[in-house]
Amino acid sequence: MYLRQDVSLLFDNGILRGVRSKWVQNTDQIHMDETVASEDSSHFQSISFHHGENHYGGEDIKSVQAMTYDELYVIDSPTTPIKAFKQPVTPFESEWKELLDRSSKQQLLFQWHLLIQYFQINPENYRAIPLVDLYKYNNKPLPNMSQQETDVLIGRLWEGIYKSYVIPASESSENQLESYIPLILIDKQNTHLYVLFELNGGREQLIQRIPEIKN
Repeated sequence: MYLRQDVSLLFDNGILRGVRSKWVQNTDQIHMDETVASEDSSHFQSISFHHGENHYGGEDIKSVQAMTYDELYVIDSPTTPIKAFKQPVTPFESEWKELLDRSSKQQLLFQWHLLIQYFQINPENYRAIPLVDLYKYNNKPLPNMSQQETDVLIGRLWEGIYKSYVIPASESSENQLESYIPLILIDKQNTHLYVLFELNGGREQLIQRIPEIKN
């Protein structure tokens, strides 16, 4: 394609470990490799946004987009050999998955509640989607939206996340980076949305209007 961009975010037990973004022209693939060192047991989650453009002369530009997601549980216990899995297949793995999921969920719910209170938002008026779950709407429309409306919303949403979250996070040194999974709040009337997050001690909200798509 004339232009491709990949944006990837990696979370460890709900905490941002790093972001990577890469633009490449005239290619059909983008490669990004990273080595991550970690201690203790972890639930790694990665979500990526892939964008591509083809230019046909003048202002005729066609674009494609998609999201991908992956996760990995790594068990680092002093009493057993280190192991990793994506889906538990033994009682031992199921117990660890439940423990890690419950621990990170409690921490995330606490952080999100603080942000909702700080920005004085009534959660009853919104549908909440953690950023790492956004990939589920690659081929499934958001409630009360068509797939076309969903695709437009997600494309614009990632533009805002890139400018307001990815760029500032990428400019932070690794030992100073502090953030949890951002929370997306979509107004139940489909007029606007918020993205709530805390980055390096600063509480932030991204506000976007949801456009109407005319067929």
